[in-house]
Amino acid sequence: LKETISDITYRSVSYVYCLKIPATSYKEFVKTNHLFKKIEVLRANQAFLNQHILFKDSISAAVSNRISTHMQLKHYHNNELLEESDKQKLYILKSGSIEISGESTVVKTLQEGDFFYYESLINEQQDSISVRVIKRASVYEIDHFILKEIPIILWKLMEVYNKQKL
Repeated sequence: LKETISDITYRSVSYVYCLKIPATSYKEFVKTNHLFKKIEVLRANQAFLNQHILFKDSISAAVSNRISTHMQLKHYHNNELLEESDKQKLYILKSGSIEISGESTVVKTLQEGDFFYYESLINEQQDSISVRVIKRASVYEIDHFILKEIPIILWKLMEVYNKQKL
């Protein structure tokens, strides 16, 4: 789509059938079906996942694609409070700064790459916290139902949870 050569090589673990499609036909299909924007978002989401500590080197391309399809990038303004009702999502800070507070006390300040609201994925109880944007933030949201199916992600989140509780 962008006239560049792929820097990724895929190998098959079994026999596969391939369909060779001319680039012009593929581009026309993408253009006709208005898919370019969707493909660009999917690629950006996958690139983010491939760099993040929770996902890089631990999930397959198929799993990465499934997560990327369901994640959303949201933008928040300074001093905006995030809804407490959205605790059924994992939030990963792409940019900006967010403050996590307990009962009138700032617990921690999150920076790029940090994540929150993951506790209910691994623990029935969710601590009562409030989340406020300090510096305009872009945050990826991933529904818990997607992540519950991925044991390695749950394992990594459990490790983070146990370290924070010490």
